[in-house]
Amino acid sequence: SKLYDGSSALKDGTKELDSKIPTLASGVGKLKEGSNKLTDGIASLQDGTSQLQDGLTEGIKEIDDNIKSSSEDLGDFIAEPVKVSEKTIGTANNYGSGLAPYFLPISLWLGAVFMLFAIKIKNKNYKDLNRLELTIGKFIPYALIGIVQAILLGGVVLLLGIKPANLSLLFVFLILMALSFDTIIYALFNLLGLAGEAIAVVLLVLQLCSDAGTFPMEVLPGFFKGISTFLPFTYSVSALRELLFSFNMNTSLLIKDAIIIAAFGLIFMAVNMIFIRKGEAINEAIDSGLAA
Repeated sequence: SKLYDGSSALKDGTKELDSKIPTLASGVGKLKEGSNKLTDGIASLQDGTSQLQDGLTEGIKEIDDNIKSSSEDLGDFIAEPVKVSEKTIGTANNYGSGLAPYFLPISLWLGAVFMLFAIKIKNKNYKDLNRLELTIGKFIPYALIGIVQAILLGGVVLLLGIKPANLSLLFVFLILMALSFDTIIYALFNLLGLAGEAIAVVLLVLQLCSDAGTFPMEVLPGFFKGISTFLPFTYSVSALRELLFSFNMNTSLLIKDAIIIAAFGLIFMAVNMIFIRKGEAINEAIDSGLAA
């Protein structure tokens, strides 16, 4: 019975095998076609590799033929592949001349400080004047002395052998700087007394470090770079460089710097005029305390 059952199963399996043989034959045919394509692809790859090798060989030979320079010339080219064209836009004959834009504002600032230290205009005879008359009246002597200081400083520049790019504009700008600095320090002294004198010295020190007179603005510490915009020396140094050494003067920059310098003076003059009576009271109190 088991043999009979097995024979039946074998008979069924044989029939199923017979039915699958055509499928197997078809798969073998496809495998053969794929093998033929693979063989063709390998042959094409070999041809392409040969062509690439030939092309590279020809390219290297062509480069070798075209390069006529020596190894030293090639080294120079690699070291400096781009030729830099230099154009001088302003020169200073020596180190001292180059520092002139840095020291001229310092001179005018110190001149104003020493002037207001030495000359004290008392207010007892001006009680009947309004604030504008009092402010301008007291400032006129300082302004005249400041103008004289600026003219003398311009003369010193010429005596030192510095030849400005524009002599007349240099004197005009020095006078503008002197008047602006005089106004700032006049307001500090007038409104704050001894504290104003100390503030004037502190402002001088801060400006020495932030006006880019010795080193470019880009290399200054962040603090000094941040305050430079709000201090007059920054614009004074910028304008003086144009006036002293520029071959092709940047008029727009010069006008901008002059307007800002003038604005500093006008702002401090307005503040001084508004609070001058309170400043007088502060100074009288300080004088009384010192006298006591």
